[in-house]
Amino acid sequence: MPSKTTLVFGGLLLLVVMASGRQIVVVNRCPQAINVQTLGNRPRFNPIGQKRVEKGARATFNFPQPWAGRLWADKAGSSLFELSVEGTDGPNQTIDYYNLSVIDGFNHPMTVKAIGGKGGDCRQLTCKDPNCKDAYQFWDDDRGKRGEQKKPVSGCKGANYEVTFCP
Repeated sequence: MPSKTTLVFGGLLLLVVMASGRQIVVVNRCPQAINVQTLGNRPRFNPIGQKRVEKGARATFNFPQPWAGRLWADKAGSSLFELSVEGTDGPNQTIDYYNLSVIDGFNHPMTVKAIGGKGGDCRQLTCKDPNCKDAYQFWDDDRGKRGEQKKPVSGCKGANYEVTFCP
């Protein structure tokens, strides 16, 4: 049987791990249920989950730090939320970078906003149609080609993220 010291230390360690975790909250305002999936980027193809989110409901995805990946609803080749969290919370925290993309297709309007961020621009991004200005249209949009302005990549320190489908 574990000692009281072991139980207290283990409980405190669990609280520290839970407190340092970050979240993506998905809100479904679409007229039907959606299937939300995540996939981590290389070299860590570590998915953080797949959930069915009913009409009017929310689902929470907890993600580790560092983590980089994408989140989408219903099918591959659809509207994406992309996130890169390279650092950890604390005094040397780095900025998380996030964006919306319709490079692979568009299937649901979406909005993303940073919640509780402590630095950077932490701005809301919205994409309601396949030609929206807040989403990447082509893989090289960050270089400002095709006579367009560079596409927005927002940066925020220490935020959780709320992604709303069909805002």
